[in-house]
Amino acid sequence: TPCTECRRNGTRDYKGTVYWKLRPKIDPLTAFDQKEAYKDFIERHRLSKLARPLMAEYPTFVLSISEMRAILEERKAAGKLPKIVLIDYADLLRQESKDPRLSAHMIWGGLRGLASEFGILIVTVTQTNKEGLMTQLLDESNFSESKTKNAHVTALFGLNQTPKEKEMGILRINTILARGAKFNKRRAVAVLQCLEIGQPIMGSYWT
Repeated sequence: TPCTECRRNGTRDYKGTVYWKLRPKIDPLTAFDQKEAYKDFIERHRLSKLARPLMAEYPTFVLSISEMRAILEERKAAGKLPKIVLIDYADLLRQESKDPRLSAHMIWGGLRGLASEFGILIVTVTQTNKEGLMTQLLDESNFSESKTKNAHVTALFGLNQTPKEKEMGILRINTILARGAKFNKRRAVAVLQCLEIGQPIMGSYWT
């Protein structure tokens, strides 16, 4: 375990380090285990029915922006409108056009419209272009399909990782775009993680 005395004393030149620790082997959860783990999570955090996370699965290119609006309207009418909506790849929503660039513009513009219309936070991810695979730190030029994606988001973060960092459990996150905020896109936060045991963050520090 690395020494953190400097950080506790407020020293500005503190820099974190990667460390390893042997842990007991953990087998993947079965479908039954997942249900039990969900129940345990709800009870442990004492979440009310309104605060409990909900998950819906759709095949690729099936769910559309209009269908999302209908779902949100239904939940709003029932007094159960979520504050945060997580989408596992906006690029996998139903294509609104045969033109990939126009479709990307319509999907990402539609998501921003939903966020504004319902006053909610929508979080999603997207793939980078092939140049992004070769760079150490992503920037606004590493978009795929359409650059209008950058125009629609309130904030855009880069998830950067070399093969060596992946092996060591390091993910570097930098701010690429942020409306009305001051930021340096060349600075990143290094996150120490161990996804094998379900720990996306075990520590972090500025690089």
